[in-house]
Amino acid sequence: MLRLNTFIGLLLFLFFASCTPDDESFQEVKKVTVSISAGVGHHITAYGNRTNTFLILVDENEEILDQNQLMVNQVTTVETEELEPDQEVSLYVIVEEPGIGSNPKTKFLVQKFTDVEGAIDIVIPDKPRTYLLNVVLENCNIDEVESHTSNIIEVNQESTEKIEFDVRFPEEATDVYCSVKKKGDSQERYIWIEDAQKGAEIVLDYNALPLAEKNVSILFPSDTPLLARTKITAYNDSNYALGTSLIDDYDIELEDQSLLFDIADKRFEEYFVNFYLNKSNDASYQHAYLANTFEPAFAYSDIDFEIIDQEQGKRISYAANSDFDFHTASIFSYNNSELSVYYYIHGVASDEKEILFNGDLLLEFTKDYPSFNFEEGMTGLHLELTRSNEGRDLEKFIHREILTDEDKPYLWKEGLEKRW
Repeated sequence: MLRLNTFIGLLLFLFFASCTPDDESFQEVKKVTVSISAGVGHHITAYGNRTNTFLILVDENEEILDQNQLMVNQVTTVETEELEPDQEVSLYVIVEEPGIGSNPKTKFLVQKFTDVEGAIDIVIPDKPRTYLLNVVLENCNIDEVESHTSNIIEVNQESTEKIEFDVRFPEEATDVYCSVKKKGDSQERYIWIEDAQKGAEIVLDYNALPLAEKNVSILFPSDTPLLARTKITAYNDSNYALGTSLIDDYDIELEDQSLLFDIADKRFEEYFVNFYLNKSNDASYQHAYLANTFEPAFAYSDIDFEIIDQEQGKRISYAANSDFDFHTASIFSYNNSELSVYYYIHGVASDEKEILFNGDLLLEFTKDYPSFNFEEGMTGLHLELTRSNEGRDLEKFIHREILTDEDKPYLWKEGLEKRW
């Protein structure tokens, strides 16, 4: 999975937040400038290979107006000459991830942002380095202990009544939090390590761990069989970098239609909650919010739209039935043995819109892969409408066109991971 996922996600929201043009009603010409500064870690994948990112401005005919390769740790700019006020400009961000080792397929992540206006400056901070510390937990065994917190990794059985695991934490964090629970216990217990040190080893007794006193219950509609994906992150204002991931998992089964978990009380001031639900084979909902408390129940968004017409891998037109802020349409190619392509088009709200996928720009990037054919190889059409509230609240409705049952696992896992 591309390490640039977070970069692209931030870029999407920052881009549309920044894309508020000056009043051009009295201007005879317009000029578009996009400047992006990305931290040094954004061109290295989880496998250690280096990605290449390209910024390309095009007009409505896909003619290139300017292009540049994104350089980390400095500002990269693309800009147009003076244009007619009604001329449309779009920005392509194309990421190439060469194959390596056990992952030999090259990946291309193509993001097209339409309706670009004015001067846009985006700063993407570097991803923090992560460290590990080692915990030896006594009076428990590996078969009876479970955990929601995703920062616990590499769990091993030390002896009959002792387990060992690593806890991952960001460089900026001074404290580390995680929780554990024996399967017969009614409440989770938590571990809070102050002044965490890289590589430290800490020995603890399970029975002496404090209880996570705060019981959280979030109710879901009766037609929700499970949560397709859940991410809940807790923050402490005095140590915001802590960013403890309370839950980060796929396919969570509900208990009496509720998501139940325990956390330490009076330790956190803010939570980022992100739910992704499948309502049917071709429809999903996402709801994310940042708040100082948990919403007691999940409600499906009223965002909806009607597909007017479509041509697989080439175009889609829709009519929206509710207010929203921007749309994202995407197609994929994964059957090729040499490379995979993920192609997204993002645009601002419109009651009725036709979205066209054009593979001409990709020809230069994929010319070394003669087996790839854009016209025939792209599939898995998705359309998303998103409503956001200054980055603190997000609602999304997703329509998926899945061709066959065999496509579902790949489109679900691969396509979703590219968006999150």
